[in-house]
Amino acid sequence: MMTKIPQRSSNNFETKMFYLKKPLRFVPLLILTGFLFANTSLAQTEFKLDGIIIETNAKHIDPAAFKAKITLAFELLKTKAPSDYATMKSFIGKIRAYQASGANFNEDIMTIDIAKATFDASLEWLTSVLAHETTHIKKYKDTGKKFGDAHLLTDKKAALQIMINEELDCNKVQLAVLEKVGGAKYEIDYLRAQKGDHFDIDKDGDYDMDDYKGRKW
Repeated sequence: MMTKIPQRSSNNFETKMFYLKKPLRFVPLLILTGFLFANTSLAQTEFKLDGIIIETNAKHIDPAAFKAKITLAFELLKTKAPSDYATMKSFIGKIRAYQASGANFNEDIMTIDIAKATFDASLEWLTSVLAHETTHIKKYKDTGKKFGDAHLLTDKKAALQIMINEELDCNKVQLAVLEKVGGAKYEIDYLRAQKGDHFDIDKDGDYDMDDYKGRKW
């Protein structure tokens, strides 16, 4: 799961805003640039971007904004961090708007979930998150272990450390990408300061459903 969102210092950094003047109007069976498919729910649509399914969901994020900003993130990653982009294309099958951000191993295809708080961060931060979550999924595909299979351990402290170590590995990749794509200094400094335990929301020494439900990003 990704590192929580950094907060911009109000007196030192310029606010970055992302918006669309004309929202996309979804019509059932509409074909958009050859890649938009009909969905049984008006709240959801799917389209393919460089072979990866992008699933919008109006319940979580405005579909038109999600499509546009994810497209920009792809272009930024492809241009500034091409090797990381190639890795994402190799391991990720879907990116979707969801209630909480994270690497989702439980779908039929490997999925990155993006929550609204993550989406509303800077384009550079969002782009770096794609690399972070890709690293989680790559580790799973390489080893067959989800977060190092920490959940199988009876030693709670050892399990926590395994997850922290994986988060630090993913943060390292994210930091490199954030620097490549031009992330703001406060974002870079924030990520460098992380200790890898951000997933333990309730600070009880483990990662469980209480932590997942408590996530705002």
